[in-house]
Amino acid sequence: MKEYCGADEFCSGGQCLSDCTPFTCIQLAVYCGTWDDNCGDMLDCGTCGGCATECVGGMCQEQSHYEYACHNGNLWWFDSCGGIEDMMTPCEWGCEGTTCNDQPCQPDYSYYCSGGDVWEDDGCGNQQEIENCQYGCEDGLCVSGPSCTDLYLANQSTSCHTNPSGPTVCLTLDQVSGASWRYQICKQGSIFDSGFSHHLEDLNYPPEDFYTYFEGSNIQCTDWTDIDLSYISGYGSSNGALLVAYILSPPTCVDPSCEFNTGTDVTVYLECQ
Repeated sequence: MKEYCGADEFCSGGQCLSDCTPFTCIQLAVYCGTWDDNCGDMLDCGTCGGCATECVGGMCQEQSHYEYACHNGNLWWFDSCGGIEDMMTPCEWGCEGTTCNDQPCQPDYSYYCSGGDVWEDDGCGNQQEIENCQYGCEDGLCVSGPSCTDLYLANQSTSCHTNPSGPTVCLTLDQVSGASWRYQICKQGSIFDSGFSHHLEDLNYPPEDFYTYFEGSNIQCTDWTDIDLSYISGYGSSNGALLVAYILSPPTCVDPSCEFNTGTDVTVYLECQ
């Protein structure tokens, strides 16, 4: 019995075969998904990989609104490939990570006493000591100390020292007014036979080194020399000026036997009375 093939078929080996040529993914211009190959079969064009995971119309696309994060002070949407999209949430006080910041604390300062000193609290969780109180603290304020007047006093007016090389020399202090004093150097019982130099030093305040003066021969005492002791910074004799005068006679001598001093018995100190 003879059989005829259809218009879109041809006969081969006693069988009617389709005369249709199937399309490829490239011919269909698709890169993902399953599509009709135009010959009645389904064509598999694969799946999407990487960050572009969505197949839309045969094209791999990034997933929109994949995640959100802080960007330029606000929260923004990002696609699955990291591309920035639209703003998710405006943040009035900025943002960090995936969260808008809370309104920053507005300092509201208060003061209190702790350990006898004044402390500050800014109302935002921060405290610090701002003032050390000598006489204690009350209601967030230092307690005022007793009222007094600074006085410059000397434990004694004269210091004499008998030097190993023989002469006894003395330093005499005289208060002019307040921190203004004057001093005089004398050789006890005789005169200086030759010229000499002398200068004052403060052993409690080593940086304080006074001028060096030169004297002629045949005198027993120097003229009075003014000094300013306002640099004394603490109260009591331990913080006072421990004064000693050094004499070199003659002034060009380099032998230790030419050097004399007046001893360390005089201290000028500050008291509040």
